[in-house]
Amino acid sequence: MSEPLARLELELDGPRGPDVVHEISVPGVWFERGARLSVEVPRRLVCAACEGGGCDRCSRSGAFEVPSAGPLEFSLPRSVEPSGIVRVRFPGWGAVSEDPDVARGQLVLSVRVGEQPSRGVSMQPEAPVKATRADPKLALRILVMVVSVSLLFVFLLWFSGWL
Repeated sequence: MSEPLARLELELDGPRGPDVVHEISVPGVWFERGARLSVEVPRRLVCAACEGGGCDRCSRSGAFEVPSAGPLEFSLPRSVEPSGIVRVRFPGWGAVSEDPDVARGQLVLSVRVGEQPSRGVSMQPEAPVKATRADPKLALRILVMVVSVSLLFVFLLWFSGWL
C-alpha cells in the first residue's frame, strides 16, 4: 500500500483527534450543476460528539478551536438526499488531538438546500471552454494523407487483380 493511502486509512480508521461539524446552505441549482464550492471554515467549530451540548471530549465547551487550513474546496454531488441535506466528511480538517502523533479529526460538513448561500460560501466559476480553430495546414496534411492512402489502396487492388 502506498504511503498516502496508508496515511489516509489511518486518518479514517485509526486514532484521531476530535471530530467537528459545520453546517452551510446553498441554492438548489448549485446541486443541479454539481457546482464547485469554496467554503471559509470558521476557527471555532461545534463538537461532533455532543453537537454543541458539552461533553468530556470537548471539556464541556461544546466546540473546538480548529487551526485554519485555508478555504475548503470541493464539488457538490448532483443529487440531494430526500431530507435536503448532504453530509461530506473531510479527514484532517477536525480538531487537533492532545497527542501530537495522532491525526487531526474529521470535519463533517452538512450542506442543506436553502434560498441563499451561507456566509463564507462561494461557487467557483466554471472554467471557460475555449473555442479552438483547426490549423489549416494540419487540415491540408490530413486531406493529402487520406487521398494518398485511398489511391494506394486502389492501386494495390488493381495490381493484385481484384479490379
